[in-house]
Amino acid sequence: MKIVYITEGKHKSLLKDLVLKRDNLQTKMAYQKISGNNNYILTFSCGGSVVACAKVLSEITEDVNKIFCQNKIKHYLITDEASNTFAYRLYPLICQFETKLRRLVYVALFDLDDDAKKLVIQKIKDSANKELLKVTDIPEYDFLEKMTMSHLFNFLFGNSDFMSNAKIEINKIAGDDKRTVTKRELIDKLLAMEEKTVWSELFSKSFYPLDLPSVFKEVFDYRNDTMHFHFIPYKVYRKAYSTLTKTIKALDLQIEKDVVLENTPENVDIISNSPQFYFQALEKSLKMTLDSINAVLNQFDPQKILAQLNIFKLFNPDIYKISQLPYSDIGLNNDSDNITSSNDKNLPAKNEGENKSEDGDK
Repeated sequence: MKIVYITEGKHKSLLKDLVLKRDNLQTKMAYQKISGNNNYILTFSCGGSVVACAKVLSEITEDVNKIFCQNKIKHYLITDEASNTFAYRLYPLICQFETKLRRLVYVALFDLDDDAKKLVIQKIKDSANKELLKVTDIPEYDFLEKMTMSHLFNFLFGNSDFMSNAKIEINKIAGDDKRTVTKRELIDKLLAMEEKTVWSELFSKSFYPLDLPSVFKEVFDYRNDTMHFHFIPYKVYRKAYSTLTKTIKALDLQIEKDVVLENTPENVDIISNSPQFYFQALEKSLKMTLDSINAVLNQFDPQKILAQLNIFKLFNPDIYKISQLPYSDIGLNNDSDNITSSNDKNLPAKNEGENKSEDGDK
C-alpha cells in the first residue's frame, strides 16, 4: 500500500523521521526525479495488514501535509491508497444508510392524513428538485430515487419557514437600540417558535433518542468524501464507521416498528420455481386441507346429535327403528339402486316360471 506526492525539490531531512519512528510496520520513503527543473515523485509505502497499513499511511499523510504547508513547499497528493481503503470499507455502509432511509420514508408516506399530506407536498416542492416542482399530490412511485442526498436532506429537514421567521424576530430585536436581550432570552424565543419539517411531524417522536437531523449532515459529509475519494484520515474513518453503524441499527429498529406484519395464515404469499418451494407449498396445502377437515369435524357435538335423535324418535318411531338397524338388515349393499327394507321379506316371491315367461317375452 502506498501514498504518492509530486513535490518541488527533495526534503529528506524534513521527512525521514516519519518513516524511522514506525517500529511496528515496515515503511519506506523513496524520491524519484521526473521531468522539470526540480520536480520529484515522493512515495511512502507500507507492508502489513490492510487496515494497519492504511492507518500508518494516513497518519504519515497528515504529517507530510503539515510539514509541507509550514515550510511552504509546493506539493500535490496524487495517490492515496489509505483513503481509498477507508472509502471501500465505508461505501457498503453508505449504501445501506441511503436505501434504508428511503425505505423508511416510503413506508411513512404511503398512508397519510390530509394535513400531513399537505405538508409533504409542499416540502417536495421546496426540495429544489426541478422534476418535482409542479407536483399537486404525492407521486405514486419512486420519487425519492430522483432526489440527490442534498435534495433528500432538504425534503426531510428543510425548515425555510422557521428560518424566515427567526430572521425577522432577530432583526426586530437587533434593530431596537433601546432593547437589551440576553443570549438565554434569545434562545428561549427561538425554541418557542414552531419548526415544521417532514421529519419532526412524521418521525421525530418515534425515532428518539437518535437525532437524525444532526447526524444526517455528518453522514452527508462522510458520503461525499467516500463517493469522491477525498482524503479520509484514520480518525475520521473510525468515527464515520461508528456513526454509520449506529444509524443503520436505528433505521432497522424504526423499520421494524413501522412495518408490522399481520399474523394470519395468508401473511406470506410466495411464488418460486425451486423444487424446495414446490414441496413446501404442497406440504402447506395438505396441512391447510387437514386443518379445514378437522375444523368441520370439530363442529359436530355428539351430545347435540343424540338429543336430535331422541326428538326424531318421538315423532317418527317407525323410521327411527329402521335407522337404528345395521346396513345388512335394511338391505343396503354395494348396489346403490338395490335398496330394500326388512318389510320386503313378507312380500310373496316370484316363482321361477314367472321369471322364465318374462325372459321369453324379451
